[in-house]
Amino acid sequence: MQVSVPGQRRRRVAKLPSGALGALARRPSLAGEALLIWIHLIPRAWWRRAPFLPLPDRRWLEFRLETAYGDHSDGPDTTALVDVITWSRAFRRQVRVRQGGHR
Repeated sequence: MQVSVPGQRRRRVAKLPSGALGALARRPSLAGEALLIWIHLIPRAWWRRAPFLPLPDRRWLEFRLETAYGDHSDGPDTTALVDVITWSRAFRRQVRVRQGGHR
């Protein structure tokens, strides 16, 4: 996705793998965890910088994708995305159990 801001050059914005929303629609129990992950990726005071959308920092995301996949242009496929969200939910639950929480 390209975002154009007046007075600035066009910059690439992170995009979801094709089929990501469909994969989450087939697994609605993961939607809450996916939202939590997205919220944690949003930089503080995102509304102060163009493109004025709650999107992760492009440079940080490119770095993370390059270290994980070897090339930031080839992001995760849908299966990897679902695996990460599932792992995150299991990890968060395990931490809660160890801290004496329930659920």
